[in-house]
Formats: sequence, structure tokens, C-alpha cells
Amino acid sequence: MVLSQADFDRIQNADPSPILANEDPSFLDYVRDAGRGVVHGGLGFAESAVNLAGDVANLGIDAYDYATGSDASEFGEVDFNDSWKPKTFVGDLTSGITQFAIGFGATGAAFKAVGLAGKLAKAGTVVKGLTHPHRHHTGNDTALV
Repeated sequence: MVLSQADFDRIQNADPSPILANEDPSFLDYVRDAGRGVVHGGLGFAESAVNLAGDVANLGIDAYDYATGSDASEFGEVDFNDSWKPKTFVGDLTSGITQFAIGFGATGAAFKAVGLAGKLAKAGTVVKGLTHPHRHHTGNDTALV
């Protein structure tokens, strides 16, 4: 979605958050800001992942440009989460923890998937060895003739 200039100006000139206007935020202000921090952290992770993919794609585009002498357009940076930026330390802390936890969880899941794939490949090798058509029983189950 692309914002029109009028919408962009309206957002930029909007009144400050009640949390910023209030010198002494209430407990509920901190709770609300912690919620904003969770959303901001999730969007920050998504933003980082998209920007990483764009940077990797830009490397390919740069290599293509260098090889062919062309000047292809590149991917720019995305910014998903400026409107969700927390206003207090509690919100900032929640945002950072959320972004770290999502990245840590995604990395752990990826490593688990790779480990499972390795175990399945190893199991496939064992099954292939056990079902080899020229295998003769010699007392050593791994001997193939």
C-alpha cells in the first residue's frame, strides 16, 4: 500500500501520543505501551527478514549488472513499524525482547528442521543398506557382496 502525500502529511503532523503528553504515565499507559512493543517487535523482525532478503537479491542484481554492464533497479528498504513505535522504556524493552524471541525461535525451528532432514537421510541410507538386493548374510549385517 502506498500512502498519498496528503495521508503522509496527516500522519506526520498528528497529535503526539497521550503517553508523550503525559509527564507521569499511569500503569495502564505502560501496559498499553508493552502491547505496542510486542507488535513493534514482531513487525521489526518481519522488516529485518524482508530487508535481508532484499539485500541478498541486490547482491544478485549487482552481480548481473557487473557481468552485463546494465543498470537494473534494486530493492529498497522497507519500514513496517514506525507507527507502532513504543513511547516508554517498558514498550522499548518489550519490543526488543519480542524481536529477539521471534528470531531465536525461527532460527531454532530451522536448525531443528535441518537436523530432522539429516536424521531422515541417515535413516534412508540404513534402509537402503538393509534392503540392498545383493546383500548376503555373513554374520556381519553391514557386509555387502
